[in-house]
Amino acid sequence: HGGTKMIRFIRRSWRSLNRLVLSILKSPSVLLKIPTIWWRRAARLFKLILLWPIHAFMDAWVRRESRHLLQGTPALVGLITTIVLAMMAISQKTNLADSYREVALRSMREGNFEGAKIYFERLVELEEALAESQYDLALVLMQTGESDRAFAIMDRLAPENGNGYARAHLWKANSLLSKWEQAKQKEELSPEKLSELLKSVYSHLVSAQKGNSFSAEVQFSFSLYYMAIKQPMLAAEHLEKAAREKKDLYFELSRLYAQLGETDLAIQAARRADSYYRQYVRANPDDENARLIWASTKTNLGDFPGALSVLEEGLSLNPSGPFQQAIAQAYIVQYDRLTSSKRAPGQKYDPAGNLALIRKALAYDPGSEQALIRLVRFGESNQADVEQAKQLLEALLATGPVPATVHLALGVKSWKENDLDKAGWHLERAYTQDEKLGVIANNLAWVLAFQKNPELKRAKRIIDSVIQKWPQNHEFRDTRGQILLKMEKWDEALDDFELALAGYPNRAEIHKNLALVYQKLNHPQLSKYHEKIAQEITENRR
Repeated sequence: HGGTKMIRFIRRSWRSLNRLVLSILKSPSVLLKIPTIWWRRAARLFKLILLWPIHAFMDAWVRRESRHLLQGTPALVGLITTIVLAMMAISQKTNLADSYREVALRSMREGNFEGAKIYFERLVELEEALAESQYDLALVLMQTGESDRAFAIMDRLAPENGNGYARAHLWKANSLLSKWEQAKQKEELSPEKLSELLKSVYSHLVSAQKGNSFSAEVQFSFSLYYMAIKQPMLAAEHLEKAAREKKDLYFELSRLYAQLGETDLAIQAARRADSYYRQYVRANPDDENARLIWASTKTNLGDFPGALSVLEEGLSLNPSGPFQQAIAQAYIVQYDRLTSSKRAPGQKYDPAGNLALIRKALAYDPGSEQALIRLVRFGESNQADVEQAKQLLEALLATGPVPATVHLALGVKSWKENDLDKAGWHLERAYTQDEKLGVIANNLAWVLAFQKNPELKRAKRIIDSVIQKWPQNHEFRDTRGQILLKMEKWDEALDDFELALAGYPNRAEIHKNLALVYQKLNHPQLSKYHEKIAQEITENRR
């Protein structure tokens, strides 16, 4: 009965289609009515298709014979049972795969990569055709040290012809770009090989771009690629596309625009980064890296008080975090701005205020090489004559701000002119007024001795003044020993290193230096003894 109705319906539909074609030829406006008419017919056809098995079964039931029905019952029950079991098996397999994936991902988040590997391998067995499971397994294998197997999986998922899994193509592009950077830095490959690597990077990025679920990641990788081939404007275009989805990238975009001299665009991107990180850090106050980036963004915008506020809040949350050095760097950046010839119009040069910035930087980070160098050079960049710079510092003593730091700077400058008496006088007062300056002077001596163009005599004079004040300090003795070593004054260096060793018996570097000194003084046995100890200390720390 159902089958007969369907046949009749198809015949009527065919005749209607013929009439419809003739009507269109006569009057094209009929086209406007087609959607409604044929939608109704499609709905009726769908209904007939669904109901046809029921009609057929009922029709057979009416005309049934009992013996035929009884004979066919086992087959019907078997068919139904098979369908039900198949559906249960499919459902069970799906549920099992979901369970494996959930456990594997949780293991990855917890850093249990061996456990994640087991479950991803089971997933691959269940879902052999699914590229996602194979990709996840490859990522885990990279973490478990099975890089060869991981690369083999990635090569299958992302072949060079480009017809592969998009995420694997992105992974390979980033991996090849990293390889290119390392090879270029170490000069391990020829220019031709480096060029081939970059071509492969671009090919994989194009293939990865076909996927839309991670377009920001692809655009960011494109920006890295264009930076590698020295096309920063194209890099900026792709980085801006990525930043629209990943707002944290506006910070990198602002820095890139600043490098390109696009000041307005740099400020615009920095403001967007500031807005993003303000909301993010408030919601995640313990994210130290985000807080540091937010402070850098404010510094780039010229908001020095805002940057300090962000960093000081971070320091209060975690006193042992990275904020001491970050605050020192903020003071140095502000110092450079205020002492630069390009400072803001109408902004007066304030030597006392500028020196106070360096002192604060050193208070937060006594070992800051940048702050120490600026202290030594203080006044020289703004005064053509060194004597005028000294007069500037001497005038600051009369006003009262940071006198200890002024004495230290004057002492260093006096040494430069070989005015030893005046240098000693200033340094004695510097150390008396602020004992912390001993550590700062020690670090300053080390910087001068180990910078690109060492000033060994100047460095030794500084550390001599420190040791005269604190003769038993092991750290200061070690510093002077290293300076004397560079000056090839072996006997004097030996005295300092042996005294430093009393305070730091397990410092491998001191034993290495003693080994060198004893070798130069023709004591080979003692040299080998210290060399052996240094090696043992180094191995025990691994």
